[in-house]
Amino acid sequence: MLYSFQQVLESPESYAQFQSVVTNPVIKCGFIFFLWALVHHLCAGIRHLALDLHLGSTLEGSRLGSKLVMVLSIGLTALLVVLSW
Repeated sequence: MLYSFQQVLESPESYAQFQSVVTNPVIKCGFIFFLWALVHHLCAGIRHLALDLHLGSTLEGSRLGSKLVMVLSIGLTALLVVLSW
């Protein structure tokens, strides 16, 4: 990541090269997957904090919480992707 920032700041040619790499669909999918992993980790951490407060500690509550984490992480990732374009 730091290397890419260095390339962006180096010269206009290196910035153009960086843009061509980032606009590659495979790289975009990788960025989206990485973003989803971060958002999922955040949502799961909030779920675990709720479990520490004994919220959703039953079997049904745990199942609902895990489904909610998945739905929220996918939804928030989609929202962030749409907002970034």
